[in-house]
Amino acid sequence: MKTILRLLSIFILVTTINACQNEGEELITNETTSTSKQVESGILNRDICDFNIVTANDSYVVNIGETKTFTVSSNVPTSTRFKWSVIRGAGIQVIGSSTSRSFTVKFNLGFNGGSIRLETNYSGNCNKEFDVSLVSCSKIKTPPSQTPILSDFLQPYPQGYVPNNLGYNYICTRTVANILYVPLERCVNYSWSISPGGFDANIQPSFNGSEALVNINKPGTYVVTLRRSNSAGSNIEKYTLYAQDCNTGGGGGGFGF
Repeated sequence: MKTILRLLSIFILVTTINACQNEGEELITNETTSTSKQVESGILNRDICDFNIVTANDSYVVNIGETKTFTVSSNVPTSTRFKWSVIRGAGIQVIGSSTSRSFTVKFNLGFNGGSIRLETNYSGNCNKEFDVSLVSCSKIKTPPSQTPILSDFLQPYPQGYVPNNLGYNYICTRTVANILYVPLERCVNYSWSISPGGFDANIQPSFNGSEALVNINKPGTYVVTLRRSNSAGSNIEKYTLYAQDCNTGGGGGGFGF
């Protein structure tokens, strides 16, 4: 009887040991399988972009009106396929090809930051995205550009009037829709004035300041002054207007307001 119990005890012990060994092997196998799945999910298959996008001054900060070219670094083979696109931002104008090594864009009014994407078949279809931002008004380093005042008057036209004549022009008294203007620049403040003023003449800036409506009531010579300024400085432009009463033989039909 003792022999039978002893043999039974040995059998139970051996069975328990085998069960523990099998459980340990299963735990190890599950751990290995889990690691393999992590590797397959991207640790070993991830794309490595070992190239740069080069641009002037290595700067991605731009001004309104600026044209800028972005180029893939020279370590990328010429046989590589490229596809550029603007994925965020208004006022970005694409100039030229979107499928070559270089990508040129112009930043127009309305731009206030954006993003550009490059897709390639290089190094496992490696793609890049980068942001482009606008220069802060407080960091502008140059005063407004020297740009002459231009004119755009509606009929009637007095004798001597020349569209967009630089420096001076002829205008009919008591007429409307006579516009003086300069190109709009970001971060620039505009201040218009006319002399003599008062009842004889007045000037009304547009909402953005780069244009102004001028009305003159009395024949004579008037000088319009435009002061443009930003954080880096200012400049002044002057424009002379020779006002004629077009209803009394000065040319043009004329109409009142």
